[in-house]
Amino acid sequence: MGFFAFERRWLAVILPAYAGASEGLVVAEGEVDWLGAADAMLARSHPQARLGMHLATWVVWFAPGFLGGGASTLGAMAPEARGEFLSKMLGDARLGVRGMALMLKLTACMAMFKSAAVRGRSGYDLSETRFSKRALPVVSTGAP
Repeated sequence: MGFFAFERRWLAVILPAYAGASEGLVVAEGEVDWLGAADAMLARSHPQARLGMHLATWVVWFAPGFLGGGASTLGAMAPEARGEFLSKMLGDARLGVRGMALMLKLTACMAMFKSAAVRGRSGYDLSETRFSKRALPVVSTGAP
């Protein structure tokens, strides 16, 4: 079973907000297939992990209401404040809050690095010519 339609709408707000949490790597509108990555992760996950992804979506969506974000949901927050709030969740003292935020952050990272343009700007795909190719010296063959 995939995400419900309302969960997909929530994820379309949540996942891009992780890209806004950093000033380093800028992601252009429409450059990343956020929902495609979430669907792929959900489809390939163990049943308990699928439940965790659904739960994380709910917790992160409603977190501003119970963590003092000044809004009832993440969608009700100003877009520029969402990334800062997600960073706050990632640093929360409670393991459950951090874990739910981290699970969706990993989903956002997978989505971003599926995009060749984003990977190219990040420098993640290093060319092989940057590494020297040499054999490691043999210290011992193990034979007497």
